[in-house]
Amino acid sequence: MTVRSGSIVVDVPAARAWHACSRIEHFPEFLAGLESCRPLPDGRYEWTGRAFGITRRWRSTWIERRFADFLSWSTDDPMVPDGRVVIEALGPAQARVSIEMRYVPQSRRDRLLVNGAATRLRLWFDLRAFKRWVERTPQRATYSMPGRAMADGPSSAPSRALSARSSDGRALGNS
Repeated sequence: MTVRSGSIVVDVPAARAWHACSRIEHFPEFLAGLESCRPLPDGRYEWTGRAFGITRRWRSTWIERRFADFLSWSTDDPMVPDGRVVIEALGPAQARVSIEMRYVPQSRRDRLLVNGAATRLRLWFDLRAFKRWVERTPQRATYSMPGRAMADGPSSAPSRALSARSSDGRALGNS
């Protein structure tokens, strides 16, 4: 098994960084080589990506998700890493996003690809692309999860209310 890891500091609240990491369908907007990612009816995601001249399709499943803390996933393709993202609040508007990916290459060629400098560079570039993307993505209305809501606005603290709020904290639809 080969493990690749890295981290980056983003200038957004931890809750917003976590939400961005959990919205897999937006990954093609900032991950080089990722062509598509779509949710499946059974809760998994189907991905299509191209790396090192090879197009692959695979499926992933969330293993565990803890709000504003971490996410971990598993894939059905040994050349596509399983992994974990940890979000650490550094202040009210800053967070560290750390990622660890575990590859299990099956062939000599796969081992050469995974252990080469290109994989390390790809992770480095992908983290920086994520930072640019999450920091420039407009603040959106509050995102709801079962039993919780997440504010993208002035406060990054999760709210127990399930009502939608605008980025400046005003309730939406409650005139």
